[in-house]
Amino acid sequence: MRIEVTLPKDRRNLGTLKLVDIANVLVSCSCYSKADSIEAAKAGNPTRDPTRRNGDTPTGKHRGTVEARAMEPEKSYGKWPPIRMHGVSGDALTAANNKRRGLLIHGGWLDKAGKLRATNGCLRIEDKFLNVILGRLRAASLLEIEIEIEEI
Repeated sequence: MRIEVTLPKDRRNLGTLKLVDIANVLVSCSCYSKADSIEAAKAGNPTRDPTRRNGDTPTGKHRGTVEARAMEPEKSYGKWPPIRMHGVSGDALTAANNKRRGLLIHGGWLDKAGKLRATNGCLRIEDKFLNVILGRLRAASLLEIEIEIEEI
């Protein structure tokens, strides 16, 4: 089982996150990978460089681990424990080497128009999909999961 994420070059648009098992897609949902431009600029990253603090979500391979419990506030992180991403290769590894930490797959409240909101570099999905993914990982007794993020 692994998570495959496809992101657009224009991060203002939604990407797709899929939980796959060999050749089967178990879960597929939209994800948002654009960093909050104001927060990125405050962190000294006005271009939202994915390899630097508060940038867009970095591409490449990540190792994912499920957190023990949900994070607060629910508005930002959602009802369920997030999946923490650890960079292994590509921009993900460059970001890790630049001491970029705290990258997650998480939920959180939608905006007033019912759309996914920007983060500080994480992947945001709707809470209902995160709950299904976590259920599948628990059923498979997985403590870690491979995450591959590519940009097209």
